Amino acid sequence: MLPIHTGAGPFPVNTCEELSDLTPVEMLSASFKTGYRGPGVAALLQHLIKSEKNFVSNTPRRYYARFFSFIQASGTGKTKTIMQVSHPVSLTASEP
Repeated sequence: MLPIHTGAGPFPVNTCEELSDLTPVEMLSASFKTGYRGPGVAALLQHLIKSEKNFVSNTPRRYYARFFSFIQASGTGKTKTIMQVSHPVSLTASEP
C-alpha cells in the first residue's frame, strides 16, 4: 500500500501503519508520486527572477555569480520543489 497525501505541505503525511510495510526506497519513491502542494514553487520562481534582475543590474558590483543557497530541514521538500521548478512553465512577462 502506498502512502497517501493528507497534509497541507509539499510532503506526504503518513501513519506508522502505512510506513511499516515500505522500504526506505519505496517511501522515497512514494513521496515523489504524490502531488505537490504549497507555495514553495511560486516563492522560488519569484526569488530566481529577482536574483537575476539584481545580478544583471549589478552596480556597484555586489554579486559575483548566479547562485544561492537553498536551506531547509531534512524532509521538507527541497528536492521536490526544485523538481517542480524544473518542469516547463509558461511565464508572462509584465516588464520588457
